[in-house]
Amino acid sequence: MKRIYILFLFLVFTSTLHSQNAIITVVAPNGGENWTIGCPYAIQWITAAPMSVKIELYKNGAFCQTICSQVPAGMSTYTWIPSYALAPANTYKVKISSLTSSAGYDFSNNNFTISPGSITVISPNGGEVWQKGTTHLITWTDNVCENVRIELWKGGVYNSLITASTPSTGSYYWAIPNNNTLVNGNDYKIKIMVPLNSGTATTVYDFSNANFTIGSQCLILLVPNGGEVWYGGGTYVISWIDCIAENVRIELWKGGVYNSLICNSTTGPYSWTIPAAIVAGNDYKVKIIGGTSSTANYDFSDANFTINQGPYIIVTSPNGGEVWARGTTHIITWLDNIPQDVRVELWKGGVYNSLISAQTPSNGSCYWAIPATIPAGNDYKVKVMALSNSATNTVFDFSDNNFTILASNITHNTMKSASADVNGNEIKIYPNPCSDLLHVALADGSSTPCDIDVIDLTGKTVLHQDVPEGTSSIMDIKMTNLGEGYYILIIRKDHEMIFKKGVVIRH
Repeated sequence: MKRIYILFLFLVFTSTLHSQNAIITVVAPNGGENWTIGCPYAIQWITAAPMSVKIELYKNGAFCQTICSQVPAGMSTYTWIPSYALAPANTYKVKISSLTSSAGYDFSNNNFTISPGSITVISPNGGEVWQKGTTHLITWTDNVCENVRIELWKGGVYNSLITASTPSTGSYYWAIPNNNTLVNGNDYKIKIMVPLNSGTATTVYDFSNANFTIGSQCLILLVPNGGEVWYGGGTYVISWIDCIAENVRIELWKGGVYNSLICNSTTGPYSWTIPAAIVAGNDYKVKIIGGTSSTANYDFSDANFTINQGPYIIVTSPNGGEVWARGTTHIITWLDNIPQDVRVELWKGGVYNSLISAQTPSNGSCYWAIPATIPAGNDYKVKVMALSNSATNTVFDFSDNNFTILASNITHNTMKSASADVNGNEIKIYPNPCSDLLHVALADGSSTPCDIDVIDLTGKTVLHQDVPEGTSSIMDIKMTNLGEGYYILIIRKDHEMIFKKGVVIRH
């Protein structure tokens, strides 16, 4: 009978307790949430009937602080901003208690987290060079809700205030002062922080990862400055203003990366002939650098400009340094991307001399039998130009440097004729054109030690063969591994050239 009575009392007690707790139910935070200090959040609950409640914060199961001592009856949501006085932790719960019933309360079912928030500086983050008197965008990421303060630091020490308070939107335009108070230097950093909160020092801040530079703006690029459309092979003026004594260096950048040198040292303005075969693109910029005394003294195009690959011709041979003889035949070569025929001219001393071909297909090559009447000289160039209906042909190219034309009766280091060595001994090469073996034969049947070289049109030796003494007077040169085209065969004896002739390979 005693045991039955005790069981009855226990059932009555638990039933009463459950009904009293059920008059309040915490909805949020109810476990798993991550709330950031300084940001507003909604604490929510449900009550069986309208009643005034108290909201408390617990940590590790122990009372931590009162969030609100009295919420009026009829409310079921309370906006709370976690304070910076709270220690970040993941063991928090909320308790909501009825002020009319001591037994009416409820806790969050599980723990939630209160975190301090974070700020990460994106730009400037190290390596930038910003000029005084210009405006730049300071950027960052954060998960804070309060305004932020932005400071300038130099050499690890606070320097000046950029803004005392700005919304935490992730960006702020900064007009860099152009005065003597702001000293040029390469040891600057930005600090972005949540401002001091009620006298409590904040731990939410971030610096630039590395130093950036602030310098005087004494060099401003004017053209190209963004939006221009230029063409390969064309000549354009790059212009700027500066207040420096040194010459400037001009660079071409593509896609934010250094591409090539335009000019190592010059004064402005500068006329730039864009390489005809340049890669087309709409992401080019020009960088102009004021001497070498200050790395901060430079400027880029403000925005990208475009270079399109226009029609071009590039002479490849003769392109400077060649020695050709009157009465011999040579191949003139060039690169182009034009559909129309071309005209080939001979120039001497910078002046038109004679016509090589009035019209020939733009296939990259033409043979030239050098007339015996051409004056000898070392100041020749070839000009290849496009034929068009226009009175002025703008698509053309010259040899980069001078080449030499010698008299036909030369001695010592060139041939007397296309089929004889310098001593008048007949030399035969056959077949020409050839596809596999090229035979070189001395008519008198003699055999002496010599060297045979095959040279391509760029001047590169692509095949070399030593011929020792006692070798058969007919020598076979294997040409299988050489591509189709025009080559020069040279025979040397005792390091002196005794024979030279053009060879055509066709597979």
